[in-house]
Amino acid sequence: MFIKGTFSEPKCKFTRKLVETLKPFNYRGIKTLNILENERIRQWLKFYSNWPTFPQVFVSGKLVGGVDIVCELIADGEFEAMLPKSCLPLAPKEAL
Repeated sequence: MFIKGTFSEPKCKFTRKLVETLKPFNYRGIKTLNILENERIRQWLKFYSNWPTFPQVFVSGKLVGGVDIVCELIADGEFEAMLPKSCLPLAPKEAL
């Protein structure tokens, strides 16, 4: 995810909405890059992805979309199916 700020300290309302939406799922292996730290990367990503705003969420190297699209995919139950198995949360251990 290319975001403004970090997962623990979002720096815009759109990144904050994305983080708050993703947190309850405990997905593993989420990688983020704070695009506010590098203007060159920020501008290049807009060109590369043909997506003008941030956050930008990529899965397996492919752009999924911004916050609205990802939140919609999550609400519709479609986002998890897009993720590699290594990113899915661990199943809770059954009580003995």
